[in-house]
Amino acid sequence: MMNRAVRGIALSGLFAAFALSGVGQQAAAQETGLEGVLTDILEPDETVTSETPLPSPTLRPEPEKSYDQLQAEVVLQDQLIALALRDRPTAPSREEPAEESAEVDATEETDLPVPNDRPTTPPVHVILSGAEGPEKLVTVNTDGSRSTSAARPLKQPIPTVDPTCPSRLRALGVAFSSIPNFRKESGCQNVEVLSVTNFGSGVSLNPNVHVTCEVAEGMALWMRNSVQAETIRYFGQRIVKLSNTHGYSCRLRSGGKVSEHGFANAIDIGTFHLSDGKTVSVLDHWRTDGTAFGENAARWFSRVNDSACDYFQLVLNPRSNKAHENHFHLDQGPWKSCD
Repeated sequence: MMNRAVRGIALSGLFAAFALSGVGQQAAAQETGLEGVLTDILEPDETVTSETPLPSPTLRPEPEKSYDQLQAEVVLQDQLIALALRDRPTAPSREEPAEESAEVDATEETDLPVPNDRPTTPPVHVILSGAEGPEKLVTVNTDGSRSTSAARPLKQPIPTVDPTCPSRLRALGVAFSSIPNFRKESGCQNVEVLSVTNFGSGVSLNPNVHVTCEVAEGMALWMRNSVQAETIRYFGQRIVKLSNTHGYSCRLRSGGKVSEHGFANAIDIGTFHLSDGKTVSVLDHWRTDGTAFGENAARWFSRVNDSACDYFQLVLNPRSNKAHENHFHLDQGPWKSCD
């Protein structure tokens, strides 16, 4: 009887031990969580721990050009194509059509819908440059008809105004007065332009010219520092007057842009008058005529032409083209070139 009681107690203890072992395993599984489950699934060398860094997403490479830069290039290309300064780019080659579409009638292509914003007969604008008169904008339509209108200039930089320039002119002895500002629809304008009657150094004008202060200053410095010294050297005289001169004139250059004359930012000079009454003209004396005076005049022109580049941005003369065979063209435009 006693032995049966002892066996019952032993079995009860064994069942209790099994129960406690199951509860411990369940608690351990809860503590392990997802990490333990993944550890059991993965291979032994692929164990995941809380310190394992997550892979960072790959960054998108920066484009070579921004959207605004690409759009600006497209606008510039369209302008150059419209002015016939650049050929229209060829369309990319198309892929060969699939075999099942090879038998499609070619006439069907002409029936494709046209976008609403495209004109039925798109015009082609061409700026024609003519030496006999002002440039015109000729519109050539696809049906061959043409219409002519005044050329409209493209957007371009305009001369800047230096408010300290007039005081420098007075110090150089330049005689000038202010004239009203104006702007024309064509793009020509006078902004802080001066009416000049004398460039200092005893050099008067006949008639007066309307030029920017920067042009007047370049003329005054050129006359004082170079022209008068070279005139004394070659002729023993001084320059006292300039004639056949032109400042402001509303003109368009090839390509439809406003000439620097249209901003009063240029001056043309045809004749120089000496103090002894003789004259030196670009038309007659740019090249020697075989006389002693002609020899001196040709050398003098070569010297003063070279020095003009020290005071002006653009210097044109009979070497440039036939349009300048009878005068100097001097301006303070945005580009530097000296002939």
